[in-house]
Amino acid sequence: ARSQELKNAKSSEELEEGGPPGGAGAGRGNAEPTFEEPSAKSRKGNGRGEDADAEKSAEKTAARHKAQGYGAAGKLTDQDFDDIIGRMTKLGPDGKPVVQVSRPAPQPAPEGAEQSPSLRPSPAPDVERKPLQLTTASKSQQKHDVVLQGHSRPVTYLTFDDSGKVLYTCGKDKLVIAWSVPDGECLRKYEGHRGAVWACSVLNNDDGSLLLTCGADNYVLLWQAESAEILCQVELPGVVRCVEWCSHSLSLRFACCCNGFKAKPAAIEVCEFINIQGAMTSRCCASIAVPKLPSAATQVAWAGPYREWLCSVHEAGLVVFWDAVTGSEVARLPAHEDAVSKIAIPHSDGRLLASCGRQDMEVRLWCLARPESDDEESDFDDMGGGKPTPELMRNFTCDRPLNCVAIRPSLTFQQAAAEEQDAEGSCMLLAGGGQDARDVALVGAGTDVDQFEPIPLRFARTSTADSVVPLGLEHYPAEGAWDPKSRKGGHFGPLHALAFSP
Repeated sequence: ARSQELKNAKSSEELEEGGPPGGAGAGRGNAEPTFEEPSAKSRKGNGRGEDADAEKSAEKTAARHKAQGYGAAGKLTDQDFDDIIGRMTKLGPDGKPVVQVSRPAPQPAPEGAEQSPSLRPSPAPDVERKPLQLTTASKSQQKHDVVLQGHSRPVTYLTFDDSGKVLYTCGKDKLVIAWSVPDGECLRKYEGHRGAVWACSVLNNDDGSLLLTCGADNYVLLWQAESAEILCQVELPGVVRCVEWCSHSLSLRFACCCNGFKAKPAAIEVCEFINIQGAMTSRCCASIAVPKLPSAATQVAWAGPYREWLCSVHEAGLVVFWDAVTGSEVARLPAHEDAVSKIAIPHSDGRLLASCGRQDMEVRLWCLARPESDDEESDFDDMGGGKPTPELMRNFTCDRPLNCVAIRPSLTFQQAAAEEQDAEGSCMLLAGGGQDARDVALVGAGTDVDQFEPIPLRFARTSTADSVVPLGLEHYPAEGAWDPKSRKGGHFGPLHALAFSP
């Protein structure tokens, strides 16, 4: 409005002076600027008529939809969309939908114009085109591993209860977690340690399940497994690396090993819990400390037909056997050339012991006491005076450093000593390990993509070339559940704990 007033005033002045509006001086630099009122057409769009073209296109589309019978006033409704999909889809002989592709009819060329043969539209084929089918047979055959995600730091130990329906895992995040098997549901968490939890052990009795845990806070904790309630705690001189119930004892007896701290040496402790007026307390039954102990033990386990021995794992590949009552040394076994990573003893027969070494990458199965008559009714008097006489029964050399080994809980001496094995065979041992995390970070994981998978082993039907004993171990065939290609997922770091379900 202001520009129009200026324009009208300028025109009036020029008329009064006798000069035309577009006369001399018009368009000069010293002339006053003139403004024109924008037209209605220029207010819409960008001034180039695009909105008009859009309106014409929308009108044509609406007219075409109306001609085809879609909706009112040419607008598409949900029913129209269903109708379009129904026209495009047709069921084939096999009952599956077959997509029909419609091509637009060729437009006639203008008179006198020749069309290039390569640009002429090809006629629509008479054969109905089927949708693209993706081959998913290999994916359907893959089995997803049940991944238990509950720990925020590495898992250090795992074990099953006697029923095999509950799995207990320990971690460096100060937690012990109970999982249901096989669905992997988190049942409960045990929070009480003030440092990394290194091991645990479960005992089933008439009053329910009792859980023992040990950790870097120098404590052994006794839990009521079902309620996650702490019943008792035992303090030791240093970091407790291992704890294990004595399953063949009438009392609540357990063994543990701890590191030294300041003036207190590393030791193996045998303790038992006593219920006094409804309250649990503990007392020490035997103690084996340095220098009687060769060095700080990394693992302790009950062995023997009646669990009358304790075996401790030490540096330099040494396994030492002790009398569980008196604490005196009864035998020594140089199990491996270098440090022993782990040992495992089956629950059904304490005469067997499996061990693995990291440096020699070997799994070995030992017989601790061979009876004179290989039957289940043989008496303990046939065991050579009650002292272990370790003997190598079977061995297997792996292709990677080993950190852990597990043995089938139901394995017996008769099965391990049998020369004739079933053609199918069963997985009797599990071994695991892999490169150190430092080596993986510096040089990569290498070409072996399965080095972080567990190694299943069975009893060999014949002696292997690298076996030093008549009977050996062999790799379980990579088929079924043990075939890495049929499984989706897996570990991406070294294994440090393995366990068999009872």
